[in-house]
Amino acid sequence: MKGSFFSLLCTAAALLMFSCTNQQEKERAAFLPADSIIPQPVMVQLLADVHVLEAGLTSEKVNGGTTARFPDYYYSGLFKKYGVTRQRFLLNIRYYQWDEKEFRKLYDQVVDELDSRNNWFKGGKEVPRIVKPSENQVKRVNS
Repeated sequence: MKGSFFSLLCTAAALLMFSCTNQQEKERAAFLPADSIIPQPVMVQLLADVHVLEAGLTSEKVNGGTTARFPDYYYSGLFKKYGVTRQRFLLNIRYYQWDEKEFRKLYDQVVDELDSRNNWFKGGKEVPRIVKPSENQVKRVNS
């Protein structure tokens, strides 16, 4: 009797976990249409560029430069490069954050990309793998 109750309890827990995961995936899919999702390789490059931009703006601010006073100008240029709007970028951040494991993997790739760029900048032999977004990878969204 105890064994069958334990089996029933384990089965119920597994079904509950699966239904929660399935429900989360449904919510995630409904959150952002598939044609608005920035592909992961492009998102890695975009996030790496965002971090480089932020570092540059922070450095300018610390050193008393005027560039840091106009971050929107630089961000609009960056988003234009990738063919996305600020809103679409932020929605994609939330979309990727929905799955913590996937978001960690994404950021591991961002860190690898930044390390690669830094190594190249310091005279390393490896050239950074810069993915230029194409029309097929990123659907242009009007503001």
